Amino acid sequence: MNSRSAWPPRCGGLVVGLRLSTRNRLDDHAVHNSFSRTRFLLFLSAIALVVGIYSYPALKTSASTGSRALPPMSAPDPSLYLNISTIKANAEGQQVDPYYGVPLPTARLGYLKFRTAFRLFGALNTLLHGNLWRALLLWNLFWWGLLCTLAWWLFRQILPDNSPLVVMAGVAVVMLFNFGVLQSELTAWLHLPSLRGFRDVELPYIRPFFPQVPIPLLVLYLGLQIRALQKRNWVLWAAMGLTQLFAFTVFPYAMLMMAGVTAFAIIGLLIARASVSGLPLLFYGLACGLADTFFFFHGSQVARSGAPGQYSLVHLQLSVLPHRIGGMWLVLAVLTASVFLVRDLAPAIRWTLAGLGISNLFFLLGDVFFSETALQVSHHAGYFVQLTAAVLFVFLVGAVCRRFVRMKSAVRYALAGVVVLLALNGALVADATYRQFLAGNEEEAELARYLRAEPPQRDDLVIARSQFVDDDCAWAPLVSHAHVLYCRNAQVLLSPEQNQQIQRFRQALYLYFTGKDGAWVERVLEDPKAVTELTRLMFLGQVTADAADRQKGVEAVRAELIPLLAKVQEKNAMVRASFAGYRRVLVIDNLANPYFDEQRLSAYLQVEKRQIWGHLSILTCTAYK
Repeated sequence: MNSRSAWPPRCGGLVVGLRLSTRNRLDDHAVHNSFSRTRFLLFLSAIALVVGIYSYPALKTSASTGSRALPPMSAPDPSLYLNISTIKANAEGQQVDPYYGVPLPTARLGYLKFRTAFRLFGALNTLLHGNLWRALLLWNLFWWGLLCTLAWWLFRQILPDNSPLVVMAGVAVVMLFNFGVLQSELTAWLHLPSLRGFRDVELPYIRPFFPQVPIPLLVLYLGLQIRALQKRNWVLWAAMGLTQLFAFTVFPYAMLMMAGVTAFAIIGLLIARASVSGLPLLFYGLACGLADTFFFFHGSQVARSGAPGQYSLVHLQLSVLPHRIGGMWLVLAVLTASVFLVRDLAPAIRWTLAGLGISNLFFLLGDVFFSETALQVSHHAGYFVQLTAAVLFVFLVGAVCRRFVRMKSAVRYALAGVVVLLALNGALVADATYRQFLAGNEEEAELARYLRAEPPQRDDLVIARSQFVDDDCAWAPLVSHAHVLYCRNAQVLLSPEQNQQIQRFRQALYLYFTGKDGAWVERVLEDPKAVTELTRLMFLGQVTADAADRQKGVEAVRAELIPLLAKVQEKNAMVRASFAGYRRVLVIDNLANPYFDEQRLSAYLQVEKRQIWGHLSILTCTAYK
């Protein structure tokens, strides 16, 4: 009886226990779903916040100017990249320079070799029927959104505390705080309520194409490498190989960073005596090397483009070392070393992060080992400083947050405050960017309206200002069929021989029409403080920290440009004949601040009509017969 009477309560207890267990599982499932929804909402909020801030300068500018003929400038170099993306071929299938209409050689070094991003954008532009404004906006939205997504994914893998708010704060640091101009950023905040300081800052990835495209590829590579080292899955190694090959065809310096990250990580793992499988690494290295070499040497190409002269790619210059170790280099060194202070960290994560920092530090010193004129390794390594510093900094913050487990509420409030401050920082920088570029964008809009209203033809020539990279001469080929007299950007597409024979002659004509002569050039060459003007006279990369290479460039200007200027001043018959093939010559100048000397223009051209178009002064001319 006792056993029978005892049985029902036991059974009832089991039933009650099963019910409680089921309820607990349901509660856990509900909590998990709620947590996942919160994470997903924070993820979408992060993307919406970043994309909104980054899009603001362009959208606000288009609303202010009322023009969508061309994408507005929010960062340097868009005109150059858009011109490269729209390069067309002639009847013989050879690519034609958009500025001068001359056939271009394809070089193994330069924009025309590593132009995968430009080809992709060109395809998008064709799909949108040549609407550059819409194409660039969609292009930017895609890459900004992709970088946010990949940064979120990476931080979920590497952060010691990878709670949603920490990850969101990490994405905000990557996208909205620019470590590359750290001093200017902090100075701008110190001078509040004045907002002028924010004009010296820019959003890290607002510049289209570079570093906008290679940075997401590097973030993807970092995440893939961590997983490959942990799981040893050949699919992950294959994905890494494809990522680095694509990065090489877009921006070769990204491939060098990836190779450095893997090499330093493997060396570190071997030193730490961690388990490393050698066969996949050997196969991966060989496959990457063969693929990159095949791409580099594929096709019939000249050796390089750009500055004339012989420059050895490997060039040891220890004298450059002090110029390359600055404050940001030291900050990166401290952040990299701090990774080793975090305990209980998986070796794959520790050494991948250390490899990222060491690679960037090494490549920032690249000009010590490689020709600055030919490769500009240190300059392009600077494109990766923001990502490297941001990832390492966020990782260390995540490690600190993990230690304050008992103060979760305080940490959450602090992180929310950080996100708000970063959003405010991004908004202030975006508004300053809009205001800084507004005057140039207004002139660009007026130029586009004129060229659309009275479109020049292929036998017309445009003479426009070429003082900056994105000056009037750079936009004219994007909205008309006409070529320009001179544009600094053309030098990066022409071969060294073409730069000597074509670019120099056009430069001499341009300088003459702007009131310059050989004596002025000589003064610039002799003045050590005239760096800006010297940079405009010399070819890209010739104004270097190495005195010998710089002097070589100075002597080239003296030997090539000054004699050409003398011929132009003498009104040489050969110079006069260079205008004979054009039906019209359109001289486009700023009305308030004229740049061209009309008296000198009249030495070669006869003015047929004068127009005022907004802030522009336009002369329609013909060559003397």
